[in-house]
Amino acid sequence: MNKDKDKAKATLNQVIVSGIVSHMGKLRRTPVNQDAKTAGHRHARSIILFQITALLVAVFIASGILSIFFFRDSTDRLARRSKKQLIETEAELMASSHQFIAGIITQIQKLQGVFISDSAEAANEISGSVAEKEITPVQRVSNEVLASLAGEGLLGISTVVVAAPSGYTGVPGNTIILSSNDSYMFTGLPAELAGLTTGGESSSELFESGVPGMGLEGQYLVTSYPFELFQGQTPVWYFDFKPMRKELAEIDGYFSREMIHARLVVELVIVLSIVVLVMIIFLVISYFIRRNIVEPIEELSETAEFIKNGELGARVPVRPGEEFEPLKRAFNEMTAGLRMILGKKGGSGVETGGAGEKSANPEIINRPNAGREKRSSILFKSTVLVIVLFILSSLVSIVTFNITMDSLIDQFKDKTIETEATLIASSRNFIIEQVSMVLKLYDVVAYSPEATREFITSLTTEEESRIQQVGNIVLKTMVSTNFLGLNPIVDVIPSAPPFLDKPLIAFSSDEKYMYREAPDEISRLVSGEQEPVFELFENGVPEMGLENEYLVVAFPFSSGAEGMSVWTVCFKPMYKEIGEINDFYGQEKERTLSILVLLVFGAVIVLIVITFFILSFLIRRKITAPIDELSEAAEEIMEGNLDVKVKVAPGEQFEGLKNTFNDMTESLKRIIEDSSGPQGQ
Repeated sequence: MNKDKDKAKATLNQVIVSGIVSHMGKLRRTPVNQDAKTAGHRHARSIILFQITALLVAVFIASGILSIFFFRDSTDRLARRSKKQLIETEAELMASSHQFIAGIITQIQKLQGVFISDSAEAANEISGSVAEKEITPVQRVSNEVLASLAGEGLLGISTVVVAAPSGYTGVPGNTIILSSNDSYMFTGLPAELAGLTTGGESSSELFESGVPGMGLEGQYLVTSYPFELFQGQTPVWYFDFKPMRKELAEIDGYFSREMIHARLVVELVIVLSIVVLVMIIFLVISYFIRRNIVEPIEELSETAEFIKNGELGARVPVRPGEEFEPLKRAFNEMTAGLRMILGKKGGSGVETGGAGEKSANPEIINRPNAGREKRSSILFKSTVLVIVLFILSSLVSIVTFNITMDSLIDQFKDKTIETEATLIASSRNFIIEQVSMVLKLYDVVAYSPEATREFITSLTTEEESRIQQVGNIVLKTMVSTNFLGLNPIVDVIPSAPPFLDKPLIAFSSDEKYMYREAPDEISRLVSGEQEPVFELFENGVPEMGLENEYLVVAFPFSSGAEGMSVWTVCFKPMYKEIGEINDFYGQEKERTLSILVLLVFGAVIVLIVITFFILSFLIRRKITAPIDELSEAAEEIMEGNLDVKVKVAPGEQFEGLKNTFNDMTESLKRIIEDSSGPQGQ
């Protein structure tokens, strides 16, 4: 059976050779339709280029959208935590004022002679006032201090109450016994505030819906603090109420503006990087396709045209490792075989171009699937290109995120410091009011001609006047009770000829600063407009022995002498607070960047998988399969089967080459049919 098959194949080859020898030399060479061929190749290139580019663009856009959403979530989280940090800062400042205010209340009670030292007597007086709902002298003096605090807007506080807890002698639990507003006197503490009286420590809470039980609507920040109103008695609870609606709206607006700007920067960078990447991908893959697909197709098409027109000396140049290597070698084997047969039968006017040439790689004939054993070079190059570009894009995103986060963190830190400085400056009127009240109690008229002359004289004699003595008592009390965390506090008189030719410290919470020339950096702060100013000194104020970060807040008030102003300068050590802020933002930044790096790493892995498998599918279907099909068809022709026909799908990448190949086989088939007809007769 095999012998009959071999004999039939030999007979068919003889027919092919006879037909080629008899008629191929007579063929009139027809010109190659270059325009149609080139159009087909460009069409093939545009389809696969579009598909690959569209795939990669979709992947990059998806990663860009994911990055944008992640950055938005990170900035939202940062803003929420920053807002919370600001509220906590305000609550801490409010809590730090409690002990000072309690001390002032006690001091004024003593100065006005209403202080009750006996705890039993004090308890009876408070319980009697609650029962009779009549305000006692000690309560009235205390309420005046609280009203001064609320009226002067210390830290923006609008309402202050003091409530007796459960177990206070002779008083129903949570009854308000002191208040900046008499309408709250002897009423019960609202139930929503009960949670702030547990634990025995200062606490705070932001009430988004206000405190309806006290008629306070809108957002309110409430802080509580336990202290002994009378020595030996159960501690009472001190409550501050600060309206926050306007302030929170301003904070939200500030964060919104900063985040919108930051997001625009990041999103613009991501969009531009995607555009640049798309352009690079398009150009590079276009080059890959031109070099690895279009040029080989053109070479194969030209060779097929030459074979169809009788030029069997045509050879396709083969570059080792290229995608089309198996098909090109099959073409060359086919023409080499025909040349060898024609060389043995003698010339006939056909251009054989080297009849004795042997196959460059005979194994290809017997291995039609050799091209499938190695990965497509386009697949490898495209995958590497995508990964490299994605990593570069990710690095750009990470650097942009890092810079933007640093900028946001710096701005949020500045906002925190500015808020704290503004709140400290808001204590100006309250401090002045308390100093004036204490001066009156000491029978010192602050702005009387006598007091003013005594004060001016003290600046040259360095002997403290009564005004200075009382003022220093208040400043020392503020520092000793940790009022707003300030230490030290001084009053500076700027250079004011003829009184002074240099800025001088006239009041101080620490005697060592009295009558010293103010440091240059402080002189600069108090020499400008008559408005509160602040500055963060990162290296402290060495001339005053203050090291590390200090927030310095200065605000002016009148001295009583024409042409002479006095500036209260508050120093708040910030190294601990700055450290906490840096830790807070550092942890947030580290968390964000860690997640971003993991996100990028995961995206690279997903991208490798998607790119490799999808590109592998596209290239196998659009390139490798047609190449294998054409290679097998070429080997069928070498075995004498001229009935082989390659299927052509309209619009496919290899449409032009397949049509040329089919034309070639049809031409050879017609030659044989024409030549075998007369012989058969």
